[in-house]
Amino acid sequence: AAVYMLMPGVALSSFILATDAPLLCFLALSLLAYVWIQSGERKLAPAAGLGAALGLAMLSKYAALYAVIAIGLHLALPLAANLVLAWLLIEATTAASALLVAFSGKRSALEAGWKYLLLTTLGLAVALFGIVVLYVVVGGHGPASLDWSSIGSVAAGLPAQPTLFAFVLIIAGFAAKIGWAPVHNWLPDAHSEAPAPISALLSAALLPIVLLVAWRTQLALAPALGQAA
Repeated sequence: AAVYMLMPGVALSSFILATDAPLLCFLALSLLAYVWIQSGERKLAPAAGLGAALGLAMLSKYAALYAVIAIGLHLALPLAANLVLAWLLIEATTAASALLVAFSGKRSALEAGWKYLLLTTLGLAVALFGIVVLYVVVGGHGPASLDWSSIGSVAAGLPAQPTLFAFVLIIAGFAAKIGWAPVHNWLPDAHSEAPAPISALLSAALLPIVLLVAWRTQLALAPALGQAA
């Protein structure tokens, strides 16, 4: 609802997607991720005494931050039919993820959380620049111009080279967010310092959802990208 108020030009259809190949793949991967994360939770709680070790207040913060990431990744993003909205939802998980990476409060964990926050934010800034370039290329007249369906309907008539430039920026920015080589400097520290369920979430949930967005971008721009090739 908050995003809808900030982006009044986005139609309700921008939040709802028909079943497509990327979504079906994402749902299958999400099922595997859920099993993995739940197994991690069961192992962490008895071994570390999470509730006793952290205390009720800290455990509540942990649960709240965890919910922000889980809801943003698993519920909202698959329903987003708009590239700008997808970017906003991915960005919304960044601060919560960084806080959870640094949750133990150790010096090494704080350093890992800061590195994650800085590098992924820079990456998403690059992706945002690519989205702005794409908006100009498609001749946008509001956020709805970047609905997947709207992009696909005009893709065949888009100039090849500017479209390819925008696409490369978007993919490079998202690559930094999920730790694809060579923009993966934050990844080893973050996974070694984060609680086990958070490490699982970053790997098994964040990776497929960003791939989902990248895949939909590629499908929408395929006619123009084919011309560039």
